[in-house]
Amino acid sequence: MVIHLVSSFREWNGNFEYLQKIVDTIHKNDGELARNWLELVSSKIKNGTITQENWKQVIEENAEAIARCDAVVVEASDYGFLDGFQMATALQLDKPILVVGRIALEDWAISGLKSESVIVERYETLEQLEQLVVDFMKKEIVALPPTVKTTLGPRLYDAVRNTALNRGVSEEQALRDLALAGLDGRHTDKK
Repeated sequence: MVIHLVSSFREWNGNFEYLQKIVDTIHKNDGELARNWLELVSSKIKNGTITQENWKQVIEENAEAIARCDAVVVEASDYGFLDGFQMATALQLDKPILVVGRIALEDWAISGLKSESVIVERYETLEQLEQLVVDFMKKEIVALPPTVKTTLGPRLYDAVRNTALNRGVSEEQALRDLALAGLDGRHTDKK
């Protein structure tokens, strides 16, 4: 499962261990990051080379990461405009979203979202955070939109679902893999 992590790094010292826990949990559960910005920012801060970001490039890279990911995790304890922008982009693309924070999120505008794609949870400890991410990943590992399931039909959808379950990847990734394997097979047959 490919996950895009969203968070502000304005309060870096207060958030880093929680962001790192999310990343570690994703990796520990056979997931990967769509864009590993946390490592880049961490390295820049440790080396004292943090500078004004090229925001056009950052936004483009985040948009590409959201487009190719299976799901999005938003750490919203230090929520900002760019976090909301990325979340809105993910919503438009029907990506499942987990929003977590160490603050009372029910008082924020984010709690007003009425979408089955968005889960909003509060946590207090690293252990709670890890469990929220694990539960989200398990729930979202099989997540093709109903319209795609209908278009595929029962026979093709079962093949995609079985491939996803056997490989431990999302249905979207399984569909992509099967389509590419079919194209590769067709092209090699013609040679």
